[in-house]
Amino acid sequence: MEQVLHLRGADIRVSWLLVECREPHHARWEGRGPARSSAHIEYRLTALDAGTQFDYQNEFRPPLGAVGALASAAVMGQAPQREADRSLDALRRLIEHSPA
Repeated sequence: MEQVLHLRGADIRVSWLLVECREPHHARWEGRGPARSSAHIEYRLTALDAGTQFDYQNEFRPPLGAVGALASAAVMGQAPQREADRSLDALRRLIEHSPA
C-alpha cells in the first residue's frame, strides 16, 4: 500500500507491506519512508462482552539511528502523538456512527 502523509506542510510518502495477517484479529505492517526511515504498525481486535477492543501500536524509526531520533524529536515535538490521537478519534467516530 502506498500512503502520502501531510505533516507540517510537507508530503511524506510511505510504502507499506502487510507482513502478518490473522483475520479478523491481527495485522502487522512494515513501512519504508524517505531517507531510509521505517515504521511498524500493528492492529489487534479483541472481542469483549460490550463490543470490540481495538489496540493500535505505531513505532517510527527515523534515519541515522540515535542522532536521527534526537533530530526528529526536536523538529516534530508532540506532532506524532497528536496525529495518532486525531486518527484514532476519527476511527472511533466512524465506527460509532456506522450502521450495525
